[in-house]
Amino acid sequence: MEPRHRKIYLDHPLRKHASVHGGGAGGALPFASRLLPRRPSLRLAVVVAALFLLARFFNPNSRHEDAGPAVVAAEADPAVVPSPVTKDTPRAYPPPIHHLRSTGPHAHAPAPRRAPADPRWSRYAVGVKSGVGVAATRIPAIHGAYLRGVERVMVLGDADVEDVGGTGLRMYDVVSDAVREALLSGAERYRGKGRRGKLGAKRRGEGMTAADLKAAGDAAARDLPPGPDFAGGKHDTAPAPAVAPVSTKDTDGWRNDANKFLPGLRALYDEHPDADWYILVDDDTYLAMENVHRALSPLDASHPHYFGAGASFAGCDGVTRFGDGPTFAHGGAGIFISRGAAERIDAILDVCILNYATCWVGDVRMALCMRDAGILFNDRVATNTTQFVTVPPTPDEFHYPDDACARPASFHHLSPAAVALMRAAEDAAHAAVQAHPEAFARASRDAAPHLYLPGDTDAAPAALDSVHYAPVVMADVWRAFVEPGEPLVRANTGRTGAAPMERDEAGTLAASLDECRARCHGDPARRCLVWEYDAQSRRCHRYATPGAKVVERKGSFSGMVPGRYVCRHRSL
Repeated sequence: MEPRHRKIYLDHPLRKHASVHGGGAGGALPFASRLLPRRPSLRLAVVVAALFLLARFFNPNSRHEDAGPAVVAAEADPAVVPSPVTKDTPRAYPPPIHHLRSTGPHAHAPAPRRAPADPRWSRYAVGVKSGVGVAATRIPAIHGAYLRGVERVMVLGDADVEDVGGTGLRMYDVVSDAVREALLSGAERYRGKGRRGKLGAKRRGEGMTAADLKAAGDAAARDLPPGPDFAGGKHDTAPAPAVAPVSTKDTDGWRNDANKFLPGLRALYDEHPDADWYILVDDDTYLAMENVHRALSPLDASHPHYFGAGASFAGCDGVTRFGDGPTFAHGGAGIFISRGAAERIDAILDVCILNYATCWVGDVRMALCMRDAGILFNDRVATNTTQFVTVPPTPDEFHYPDDACARPASFHHLSPAAVALMRAAEDAAHAAVQAHPEAFARASRDAAPHLYLPGDTDAAPAALDSVHYAPVVMADVWRAFVEPGEPLVRANTGRTGAAPMERDEAGTLAASLDECRARCHGDPARRCLVWEYDAQSRRCHRYATPGAKVVERKGSFSGMVPGRYVCRHRSL
């Protein structure tokens, strides 16, 4: 038998005393049926209109067209889908920045409100190496952190993407056809001008083979005058080899990364030829820009500077033993290249791309090309291993220095969540100095040039009013990364490299773990920062420094005292 509610719904939409599910005087019609008009033709029109609205609502493309900023923001990450690039796709490489507006589904969305870039950093050009598989998550993280104060930024990757993660930044494809571009371009690239040196003899490499380019590049390198820091192209002191990289040359991701360094520098230099410094980093690198600015300010950018975290290599250019080849700047901690160095290497970049295409690691290719241009790693700038760091600042991987006021310039292998922690550390540093504005009055232009705009005669330092001024120190990083997640006691762990408080490095006897821990926490001078207890020997070790890192040690227990790794004399 047909349900009565169907008959009521169709025949008497305004009937009020029929039961929807079985009759009776107490029922009520469905709400939608009471809203429908009586005339069938009008009912049909209403139903058609409702179906049209439903279809439009569930169409994702239509939703993007009508959605407001809130919907766009919620769907920002999955919307970054690169367009495939084929050999027939015409590309102007690199296209000018002002042409790089997004035409995708987010083109209508207003750009997020950001504070103006710091004018003190206007002469820095930062190239971030990324890839199509990770850019949508990593680039927005750093774009909202340290890049928020940098005006000149390029994302250097393996595909052309108009708008990476809703940041408004475009990713340039510097991998596809890099060798072919080097052969075709020769000495003159992109800007339609003759380049410096002997490579300018033939326009855009017309008729030049790889052998021709190599010969021309060798001649150009011989003609380059020695820089003021390097007599005859040789460093005046032998750079000490540092951490040797681990070869992962059998993976596609690593091969693509190696192909981004030299073409990436070329793109960055061509887009920003008037910059003073060119900085190449990974998309999981964090630059403490204020500390970078402080390190670079005293240097003359017209001199050929090339530095970062020094490392040694083997397996490229005939080098079979670590330390025999030139020291290279580790790409993960950042490669810092002055205008003087960029001008000199620019003359032979195409030759280097061809000559070192088989080298398994890109930052080594950069070092070899620098060597060919008469420039070697400058270890007088990178004076310690806590300034440019190749690991994240976690206690399991990083050796926190004894000096809690040390100023880190970079860290590597940071997840988006870790990037947020670093920004929190910088925010804490900004608040700490803003709480004492009187300190700026004691900072003269001669003593602290990084606080002022170059050539500005204003007596007040520009850093005082900058929202990006954040002189972060190791204590800020420690509080952000170590203290919040540190357990009271770590089992089967020890601390290596820390300075012992006891004269006897073997430690002192303690009846129990609790007694050892209490000795450290109860230190009247509040010097004890880290403790370790060996349950078998009952030896208690107390340390006044954080130690190299946490290591596995059977039968030992360790811990730290929060709030004691502090910077007592923060400098501007």
